[in-house]
Amino acid sequence: MTNSTKKNNIFSILLNLSIIVFLTGCEEKINLDLKTTDPILVVNGMITNEMKAHTVKLSLSTSYFYNQPAPNVSGAIVTITDNEGNLYKLKESSPGIYQTESNVNGKIGNTYTLKIKYNEKEYTSVSTMRRSVSIDSLGYKKTRDDKNYHLLMYAQEPLGKGDYYLWHTYVNNQIKTDTVKNAIFTDDSEVDGNYINGFEMDNIRLNEGDSAFIKTYSITKDAYDFYMSMMFETAWRGGLFDAPPANIKSNISGGAIGLFVASAVTESKHIKIK
Repeated sequence: MTNSTKKNNIFSILLNLSIIVFLTGCEEKINLDLKTTDPILVVNGMITNEMKAHTVKLSLSTSYFYNQPAPNVSGAIVTITDNEGNLYKLKESSPGIYQTESNVNGKIGNTYTLKIKYNEKEYTSVSTMRRSVSIDSLGYKKTRDDKNYHLLMYAQEPLGKGDYYLWHTYVNNQIKTDTVKNAIFTDDSEVDGNYINGFEMDNIRLNEGDSAFIKTYSITKDAYDFYMSMMFETAWRGGLFDAPPANIKSNISGGAIGLFVASAVTESKHIKIK
């Protein structure tokens, strides 16, 4: 994968669903006739092939001038079913956080349906868990300024177009690409069936002595489109008169926004920067 391909096909993920505009530095009084809308249910959920408690987060959208965290949604009925007849009832572990039991793991090839009942309305989403790619090994190289290091990834991409990937990087066992930082995601259109020979993961800088590994997620096209639309629509952030996000793609039916995705996860071996 060349640097030019990487620039065209790999982007930083901006997954903060609660976008807040802070109005500062206005010296002249401006009267704006801004219409407000009713709150919309915001969904952020995932089920993987890992044996663990899987989480669905529910909140409500807010106006652009609401200078507080988005309100959590409590009291919803949340379930996940699959095509094999399994039913998982999620419990609300804390306000807005709904989880399965800790002994649940999804299966590659299965289709999962999320159902949410809240305020006498029902919302659904369907996602199929696709195969992932296993990283053979990791390496590292000096950054251009010779002060830090970037990870290098080596892996065989499976033959057959239509795969989408998300990579999360962990440094010293701490995730460094969470929902408010940069992760890397791409499709396989430029590398289908090829060996990825030292792809530079330039989203994270490492120091000598750091230990790092990468988790690969086999995201769906819905998830890829969602992340792409988030990236483009949130380019206005911070500008008072920029167009607000209005076209974020979502795979939640019933009038909610957000994302539910089934994903296979593979973890690379750990590497220590020496």
